[in-house]
Amino acid sequence: MRLTVPVGTRPEIVKLARVVAALRAAGHDVRCIATGQHTDAKLAADMFVELGCPPDVNWQLPQGEGARVGALLAAAYDEFAEHQPDAVLVLGDTYTAPLLAIAARRHGVGVIHLEAGLRSFNERSVEETNRTMMVALATLHLAPTDLAAGLLRDEGVAPERIHVVGNPVIDAIAATGVSRVAVDERTGVLFTAHRATNVDDPARLAQLVTIVRRLGEHFGPVTFPLHPRTRARLEAAGLLSVVAASPNVDLVDPMPYGALLGRLASARVVVTDSGGLQEEASWFGVPSVVLRATTPRWEGVLDGSAVLCGLGEVEVMHHVGRLTTPDEQMRIAGLPCPYGDGHTAQRVVDVLADNTIMTLIAPREPSVGDPLPDRVFARPTPAGPSEPSEPDEPIEGVTVDLDDTVFAQADWLLGAWRDVARAGADIGLDHDRLLTALMSVAAEGSDHGGIIDRALRSIDVGEHELAAIVPGLVAVFSTHSSTTLAPYPGFDDALAAVRANVPVACVTDGNPRIQRAKLRSLGLTDAFDLVIFSDELGREFRKPHSAPFERALRELGVPAARAVHIGDRPGKDVAGAVNAGMRAVRVHTGEYATIADPADATPWRSFADVTTALRSIAACTSSRTPTTATP
Repeated sequence: MRLTVPVGTRPEIVKLARVVAALRAAGHDVRCIATGQHTDAKLAADMFVELGCPPDVNWQLPQGEGARVGALLAAAYDEFAEHQPDAVLVLGDTYTAPLLAIAARRHGVGVIHLEAGLRSFNERSVEETNRTMMVALATLHLAPTDLAAGLLRDEGVAPERIHVVGNPVIDAIAATGVSRVAVDERTGVLFTAHRATNVDDPARLAQLVTIVRRLGEHFGPVTFPLHPRTRARLEAAGLLSVVAASPNVDLVDPMPYGALLGRLASARVVVTDSGGLQEEASWFGVPSVVLRATTPRWEGVLDGSAVLCGLGEVEVMHHVGRLTTPDEQMRIAGLPCPYGDGHTAQRVVDVLADNTIMTLIAPREPSVGDPLPDRVFARPTPAGPSEPSEPDEPIEGVTVDLDDTVFAQADWLLGAWRDVARAGADIGLDHDRLLTALMSVAAEGSDHGGIIDRALRSIDVGEHELAAIVPGLVAVFSTHSSTTLAPYPGFDDALAAVRANVPVACVTDGNPRIQRAKLRSLGLTDAFDLVIFSDELGREFRKPHSAPFERALRELGVPAARAVHIGDRPGKDVAGAVNAGMRAVRVHTGEYATIADPADATPWRSFADVTTALRSIAACTSSRTPTTATP
């Protein structure tokens, strides 16, 4: 088979080099084109040499995004007018994929899309637009995972056109010979950032710099390979020297692929906005903190080896601390890599060896007498009258959890730990060591307790000193207040919309003094019809006990069957609401966002966040006379 394989960027070179080699070894006539999206030698020419995949032709593109897109499409038209392959094999989601595919289809050439079916569900993402365009442009879809294949089927791609082959980046890793590093031998952080949405915005660029500096202070050493775009933006903003002078931060040029993998394998965590690094980190059992709000690589989020943080300093620091604890390091190191096993290139060869594949790859025009399209002429006959399904009880009242449901608990904790560290410094303790210890111990989970005691022990405070020190530091923690704490975006308006229809109570565990301080800091003291502090009933009545829910429902005058509870914790919020006879709505935010639902406590509904949950409830509740919140 005659194949054209365009390669535009460094990640495409990495992922396609082994595929091109395998196709050529299997006897296919492969024409490799460097489309010129990356021009820096360290990102393109050097990578072709290192990975043994020299291109047959190099395109030169002008500067400026619009000019480059136009030139790339024009070059592709010229290419297929002169060289007619049996198919073009494109990878991923850069401009190279859809533009080469458009030109190929214009010339009657079939399109094979490798790494098909990834979806970030980000409508502002150019890469997502490119990926979804490939659904219509590709005639054969080679998906990396079962999840990606399922998303393609959901979008109407015929099952016979989808094959799961794994992600070729795993082949590239295996070929380098770089091995995993034992957990106890790993050090520091690998940090990368290059996405335009992160580095082209001056405010977001400043946030990145703050994150890098904080990582160096508390989790260093930090290795930061500088993408040319990132270097240029830092220089223009006058921030390059600031990063370069940061303690425990090592700025380096883009690294050779093998060297980059070696640093990744030896890191305790990677903090990145790169999609490829999430896959590579998974192969080495290294956790990823993703500087984005979404990702097309959901498998890592689902198994808890990756967490989405955006550019929130507090969130990033919290999750880096949590993922670098010994228990999490060992758990993630033991997970199988969900993205592939190093045999993707051979699977691509095997798929193309199927004699029936060419009948699918080559675009064809229907002929008179062909079967009529099923989706038009074989639509289901409308069903006749039937018994309606049992409707849900109407919603007459709502209860809402507080921590990690209404706001990010990590934001509160970081401020509290800073207060405690300052108080510790006032009595002679090392401020930075204590703050790092507090964050690290807290990252082990909120259920363990005794965080201040354990943090002090970890910095060698003797047992005889604890009794004198701990009560004062606990008092500082308990009286912490914040002027910057805020609910999740849109919460205030969504809550008001629900309260216009039905009463809403807050049901929260924890020290009532601390919980009241959080409500004050959030500006929510009078936002609810009622607030139930379970500890005022007794610590034994904390969720998942039904007592705090039952108390709230009695005071609201709402039967349990007609009430809904919204919370983030499956084992407490969902289970507690079910125990009380309520419907439970789970939101996937905070510390427990990726924890699976227990078999005996399945939520009635699940939403990404509390704002979305409240808006949904507001839409299905009838209006009521507005009430006055209980003081």
